[in-house]
Amino acid sequence: IYHFSSEFSTHEFSFFFHVSPMKWILQKRVERGRFLIEKGRLSIGEAAFRAGFKSQSHFTRLFKMHYKHSPKNLMDKK
Repeated sequence: IYHFSSEFSTHEFSFFFHVSPMKWILQKRVERGRFLIEKGRLSIGEAAFRAGFKSQSHFTRLFKMHYKHSPKNLMDKK
């Protein structure tokens, strides 16, 4: 995780990362979930929970938006 001074605003974050802080956090959680599915050999639900999602369906929806396929497709490729 990156650490910034309290003066570092949402606007500056968005300028630096080209995405809002919340969207950036969600992207990192989706990436973590994918890693856990691929390397941790976890179920989709367990990977979603460990990546910080309260809902598997929310994780799946964001996963599809980010990677253009479902986490199930990722598991089937193993």
